[in-house]
Amino acid sequence: MTLIYISIAFIAGIFFHKVYSALGIIVGLKSGLLHTIENEVLFFVLSMYAKMLVILEGGYMAMQISGTDPEKIKLMRNDDAHDMQEWKNEMIREFIEAYPPAYKGSLTIETWDDAMDQVAIYKAIPPEALRDENPD
Repeated sequence: MTLIYISIAFIAGIFFHKVYSALGIIVGLKSGLLHTIENEVLFFVLSMYAKMLVILEGGYMAMQISGTDPEKIKLMRNDDAHDMQEWKNEMIREFIEAYPPAYKGSLTIETWDDAMDQVAIYKAIPPEALRDENPD
């Protein structure tokens, strides 16, 4: 009789181990896919940010060539820098709010710099290349 109990316990242990392993693989695949999507979205946002900076710099250069008062250009730069900082903060805030609730515990970013550090690691970009020259 004891041998039957041991055999049943052994078979039940194998069954639960297989189920647990299968669940671990499924959860691991989901979180790996989510991590890849997370990094690609952050990289896309970084690309948009870089393009906006190029457009703004082109505008400043055009204003300078056209003879606009340097003080006015400086004021516009400061205003645009403030707007870009607000945009970055909003992007990260919206990203965190849109993150799937079941995986929010594994989210490691809270700020723009955290996100850029993560993108740097993901894309093997030197982190200093993602830093603003004049952070707010």
